[in-house]
Amino acid sequence: MLGAYGVSSYVTDVEPPNREKITGTNVSVVDMSKHKCEAFLEGPQNTFRKDHVSAQVKFTVQRDPVNPVARINIQDTQLLLKQDEWSDWVRVQFDMLPHLASATGTCRFYLKEVHPNLKLYVSPVNIDPSNPALPISTPPDFSKQLTRELGLFYTQGIAQDTKALSSGLFTDRDYLRQAMFVLEERMKAYDYFLKNFHSGLLFFYISSIDVNSHMFWRTMDPQHPLYTPELGQQFGKTIEDLYVKMDGVLAKAFEHMDENTTLIVLSDHGFNPFYRVFNVNSWLLENGYAKLRDPSMRGTQKLFSNTDWNKTYAYNLGINSLYLNLRGRERNGAITQGRQEEMLLDELVKRLEDEKDPETGERIITRAYKKKEIYRGKYVDEAPDIVLGFNLGYRASWDTILGSYSQDVLANNDDKWSGDHCMDPRTLNGVLLSNKKITADNPALTDLAPTILAEYGIEAPPGTEGRVVLQ
Repeated sequence: MLGAYGVSSYVTDVEPPNREKITGTNVSVVDMSKHKCEAFLEGPQNTFRKDHVSAQVKFTVQRDPVNPVARINIQDTQLLLKQDEWSDWVRVQFDMLPHLASATGTCRFYLKEVHPNLKLYVSPVNIDPSNPALPISTPPDFSKQLTRELGLFYTQGIAQDTKALSSGLFTDRDYLRQAMFVLEERMKAYDYFLKNFHSGLLFFYISSIDVNSHMFWRTMDPQHPLYTPELGQQFGKTIEDLYVKMDGVLAKAFEHMDENTTLIVLSDHGFNPFYRVFNVNSWLLENGYAKLRDPSMRGTQKLFSNTDWNKTYAYNLGINSLYLNLRGRERNGAITQGRQEEMLLDELVKRLEDEKDPETGERIITRAYKKKEIYRGKYVDEAPDIVLGFNLGYRASWDTILGSYSQDVLANNDDKWSGDHCMDPRTLNGVLLSNKKITADNPALTDLAPTILAEYGIEAPPGTEGRVVLQ
């Protein structure tokens, strides 16, 4: 069940430092000289309007002049929060067409600080699972059933607000509290499903290990640029503690199993440190594979808006997807398909695999995979021309992902997103555990489908990749 409207909100009476770098949050700087203010929550896009502007709901904040307490009024709900307190879920109604159409959402308020400055965080408005304006479950009324059983819950895809931590709006403690709210809700759902599951296939996904390994790797790895001994002492066991919690999750599954039950515990990938960022598009630019219309604007524009496509031979879009600028495929292709294409592919693969970090002497990319080496089937032509397999500790920069040419080709990763898995898969072995014997060496994610089918006595359809790996 996925769905949220807009982004989080942050209301404050002091200008946040580095505001221009804050993404994923609407920041409102208000006047609290009279200890009260108005602000707005962003809701769904209003498709009844020509400009599709997002619907908004006003709320007011009034703080006690002396005590660390504030009152928040939003529609028919009144909240009285102490400093450092989170609210429960609050339902909000957005009028899309007066008296005719509306949508409800849910959000949570966190009163981070009252004095000397107001700092109020509001989660993104999630789609209300008890009254979803868009389908978020199958069957469509399943989310309503869950709400009756469990209460309101996050419907946002990645519910942990990693951007609030990266931008400094959350401290590590703030973020971890919010991440634990997400895990607690998932565990309530897990208990419910285990209790009500009797036969068939039950799949349950828990995101906490993945998301929090991204954010807390720096707290346990002294080699990371953001690591400090103080950080390690406070939060260095965060990831380990999450794995301990997963042991408890596994124990609950054992309580509901009988001799006919097959249990599979699977991760879709492993995890690596993320020390250094590689600006792929900047590397292409400095090595003559890309050109800018205005070199003086380098690093200031996104989404390739400054690219001279007639003189650009390759570009990177996303984390590790490199494309050739081919005639007949790209709008302003500069490379001829066929021999010129293959020569450029060979040249790029060799040069990228030979590229070393001048500070460490390490190779940045251990393997650059041509698409036909790793993909099969009728959609191969839609795959990236080269998939970059980054070395341990390296990953594409955020500027690369957004189609920008930053000034530096290589830099330290100074983002709290400090662990990752978008690297060479040979360095990212995952986890496969089962109560049945695993009969194959080096099982892979592609083995899961035929293995599950075999549990039901069903032969995998022709063309299915993978093999049966359980006895």
